[in-house]
Amino acid sequence: MKRKQIYLEEDADQQLKTMAMRHGCSEASLIREAVTQFLKREDRPAAGDEDSPLSRMIGMVKKGRRDSALRHDQYLYQQDE
Repeated sequence: MKRKQIYLEEDADQQLKTMAMRHGCSEASLIREAVTQFLKREDRPAAGDEDSPLSRMIGMVKKGRRDSALRHDQYLYQQDE
């Protein structure tokens, strides 16, 4: 593990202490869990990512698909009409 030092607002610090006592764990373990969950949520593909459905649609007009405005759901999510 890597040591980090952070600053918290007073109310967040108090809530963290209370939650740690209620769960019977350390404040540090709660912070680690919160950071892990945040990073997992942020790791999902965004609209600009190559794996996102919207990014896959970029360039379809150049590939000869002139009906992308009408059939966008099918092209984005491979759904039949």
